[in-house]
Amino acid sequence: MTPGPDARMRTRVYRRDSMACVCCGTPITGRPHSALRRNVHAGDRPANLLTFLGDGKRLNDPADHCARVKSGRDPSDRAKGYSLGRGQDPLLVPVMAFTPRGPVLALLSDDGKYLTELPETEEAGAA
Repeated sequence: MTPGPDARMRTRVYRRDSMACVCCGTPITGRPHSALRRNVHAGDRPANLLTFLGDGKRLNDPADHCARVKSGRDPSDRAKGYSLGRGQDPLLVPVMAFTPRGPVLALLSDDGKYLTELPETEEAGAA
């Protein structure tokens, strides 16, 4: 089994996600929580990690959102971008996340930001 993200990366992701679970907006402080890979094959980088309540070990506990997403039992998790297939690039698949400003559909960047608009490319800028 591949080890998870290091403490520095987890902290970076938790801060980006406002120290709250992306699927419900509940603060993670004082509760079990995890930084979960969206695509298990894409490594530990901000665009591939999301903050969830739970440690991923209690499949029958409705409060363990990490376990639910890892299990793949709820198809809406994939539709919301919480989990990705092997060939999917986390930079290109948006995620539905609860933030202090409410729910947003956004791309995640590797510099630790939510992008609610597609970044301009050189081709788009020239048009």
